Amino acid sequence: MSEEPIQNPHDQLFKETFSHVENAVGFFQSYLPAELRTRLDWGTLKLEPGKYTDEALRGSESDLLYTVQIDQSPALLYCLFEHQSTPDAWMPLRLLRYILNIWDQYHKQDPKAKKLPPVLPLVLFQGGATWKADLSLSGLIDIPDGLAAYQPEFRHLLVDLNHINAEELQGTLIVRASLLALKASSKGMHHELPRLFQLLAELTHQDSSLSMIRTLLRYICVVDNDSDLTEYIKQVEATQQPKLQEEAMTIAEQLITKGRQEGRQEGRQEGRQEGRQEGRQEGRQEGRQEEAAKTLLKILNKRFGSVPQSILETISTATSSQLEVWIDDSLDAESVEQVFNG
Repeated sequence: MSEEPIQNPHDQLFKETFSHVENAVGFFQSYLPAELRTRLDWGTLKLEPGKYTDEALRGSESDLLYTVQIDQSPALLYCLFEHQSTPDAWMPLRLLRYILNIWDQYHKQDPKAKKLPPVLPLVLFQGGATWKADLSLSGLIDIPDGLAAYQPEFRHLLVDLNHINAEELQGTLIVRASLLALKASSKGMHHELPRLFQLLAELTHQDSSLSMIRTLLRYICVVDNDSDLTEYIKQVEATQQPKLQEEAMTIAEQLITKGRQEGRQEGRQEGRQEGRQEGRQEGRQEGRQEEAAKTLLKILNKRFGSVPQSILETISTATSSQLEVWIDDSLDAESVEQVFNG
């Protein structure tokens, strides 16, 4: 139900989620090897500023760097979020460049340091294909006998969201919701809308989660190209959480209003364009028409109170495409009459 293109929505959700230390801790505690989890002092985890990726690839990846103590010595946790559609067989080589960038920056900031801290690289992969590429740098090098000791070597950790079932996602509630949204965006958001809104409903009970709820709702609206406004409202209503319903409708209104001029023209002249939030496709099934009428009445009742009988009759005889136009108009009209006469 995407209405307004947002630059790098995946990057925005990744950064908004894992820039908060408590979410980063919840993520790493869930996905780092057990032998490392017990040695890290999570109370010392700190997000560091900077970007270390290749500028040309920042449209398909983003990164975050953290400092942490391991066995009372400094270490760096490096999380690379990969949201291109297919795995990169040369990922260890790319990571080598990024690790060198990190060490170079560390040395510039602390030129008196006698040693460099270890870097633990983790790739969070969102794309549509399962990751089968080698995780080690040595796997990319054709090494003759006797030369292995003279070649650089490391391997990176991998969290492949395609390889993890939705119900098996781990971490804090916010982390699980964000990982599920990222996972669903590559497979079809509409399949996971009920589970996503269930997690969002649980988040409403956490006082400090309002900003994250808004971020997730906005991400769903922008990335979901399969569901329309009717399905969106249906899932929101099913949560029976008034605060979540209010936030969800507010964000939907903002996105629709921002893209209204182009959307209305295309919707009325050419029919429903793929992924349009309001959906104006002619010839929808009869059950679809009834659902749209219910959605329109819910919005009208919520915004303007009781609806006149004459308008109820107009709604009962309207086509699906006309109902979708009125749903669109109802979100920012100043009166019931303006919806139908504007």
